[in-house]
Amino acid sequence: MSSLKETKDMKEMKDGLQSYLMKIEDDDQESEEQKNDKKIKTYIIESNVSDPSKISHLPKYSLIKPTDNPNLKIIKFPDIHLKKGRTEKQLIYLDSSDARFWLLHTNIGSKKMQVFVDEFVSVNNSQLDFSWFASNFLENKCAIGQGEGFGLKYENSFLNGTDFLDDGPLRRFSMLFWGGRPKDVLDGLKMNPGLVSGVSLSRVKQIFRTEDGYVKESISRDGKFTLTKGDSIDSHFLAVDKVKTQYESIIQTIESDFRINVSETELGYNLKRIFQSPLQTEW
Repeated sequence: MSSLKETKDMKEMKDGLQSYLMKIEDDDQESEEQKNDKKIKTYIIESNVSDPSKISHLPKYSLIKPTDNPNLKIIKFPDIHLKKGRTEKQLIYLDSSDARFWLLHTNIGSKKMQVFVDEFVSVNNSQLDFSWFASNFLENKCAIGQGEGFGLKYENSFLNGTDFLDDGPLRRFSMLFWGGRPKDVLDGLKMNPGLVSGVSLSRVKQIFRTEDGYVKESISRDGKFTLTKGDSIDSHFLAVDKVKTQYESIIQTIESDFRINVSETELGYNLKRIFQSPLQTEW
């Protein structure tokens, strides 16, 4: 399978991702969940950095390079050495067209990419943050097309170390469902009094269709979009933008209407909550 290539602008990036998508389209005929590690993925990263070139920290094994477009950077990983002296490039396209919400596009394996994102964001003074799609947001705002399935992941940390009790509170609940009528299945789980507390979505799968084609997207609560199947990279970008716009609206409402001001006093720090309107934000 070919690797992604360094590009000089957004058009070359899109063309390269489209070409890659068409080469992997038929790789998932039997089991999408087992074969999606080399799929195209997009991560939404919240940013307060004025310019990606001013990022305070990158993992030591990575390198950031400019392109002809000031809103597009290339983050390079070390090449993978294959048989017969061949190598495979590993890279991330960093799109900062939206200064507040950056997009990372890549085909790097999920585990390796998660390690990178965790370090990229978590280092002190990074001025970056993870996206977080609450269960209600995944269910309602990410319903951008035809539902194909969902994942649940719930753990009550207050019950860690206790015995499992059939008639006690739910301690842990995990489930993957791919198939027809996922909303009916989800509604049925919510009707079960013993399981309703554990109905916390961790991801949803949607088929999103546009004039250009279609994509099957797995959308996770950490703002990760995995393009598991499809024929149009533009449709993938539209799906990401559709969800990002709704998420951005909620974040802006929280930051403008329910912010916390911090001031320093002789005795320490004073925290003051400022509510501009009644707290009615819905996730």
